[in-house]
Amino acid sequence: MLEIRGLAKSFLRKGQPFPVLDRVDLCAREGETVGVVGPSGCGKTTLLNIVAGLEQPDKGSVVVSGLEGGQRLGRIAYMQQKDLLLPWRTVLGNSILGLELQGASLQEARKRAQELLESFGLKGFEGYYPEALSGGMRQRVAFLRTVLAGGPLILLDEPFGSLDAYTRASMQEWLLKALSPLGKTVLLVTHDVEEALLLSDRVYVLTPRPACVKAEVPVSLPRPRSRQLVLDPAFIELRAALLKELWQGALSYQPS
Repeated sequence: MLEIRGLAKSFLRKGQPFPVLDRVDLCAREGETVGVVGPSGCGKTTLLNIVAGLEQPDKGSVVVSGLEGGQRLGRIAYMQQKDLLLPWRTVLGNSILGLELQGASLQEARKRAQELLESFGLKGFEGYYPEALSGGMRQRVAFLRTVLAGGPLILLDEPFGSLDAYTRASMQEWLLKALSPLGKTVLLVTHDVEEALLLSDRVYVLTPRPACVKAEVPVSLPRPRSRQLVLDPAFIELRAALLKELWQGALSYQPS
């Protein structure tokens, strides 16, 4: 579904190259949820922007279902860190925005959204505006908009990073249930090691900038999963291993 090979990217800073990604290799199979963790500022969001076609790499290749380069732009569902809901649009209006931009009729877009409202916990809130919604509900609207935008691959960039700890835990539980029937391939960027392990089938650990893949950690925990899994000894052992990889990467980092 997704194959990234030898990906490198630099930006200009004060006229000099500022390397962000360096020889990144990773893949995601059909139906997998793949997590990506790494230190803040190591290039995780840049990686997603390249996969979505918003940025172009300096070197390397990204192939999504056979699509390369600019062919991917507008064809991959991408949920960014902020919910980016339009304040003048209702829950229903925000959720169908991607479909409208793709040329779907208003009637068709509303029908498709209404079929999913209940499973996203939004039934009865169709006419509400963003200012009347909790943080968790806003994120569910943003995720519904992302899913409705279509495509077999979904990119999630810190989807719950702005939420408080209780709401974040509730949303992780909800996302576990929501992802299962969708059958989508998901690439999830997060700073939260527990979140990565709870949601993912495999987790890639990135080094500090310029990022490369330090480790690939399989998450062989049974599904379906719930938040209770974080208390399981096998989960605790995996978390310790993942944190060790992160710490070792940070300790060996030599700033440029």
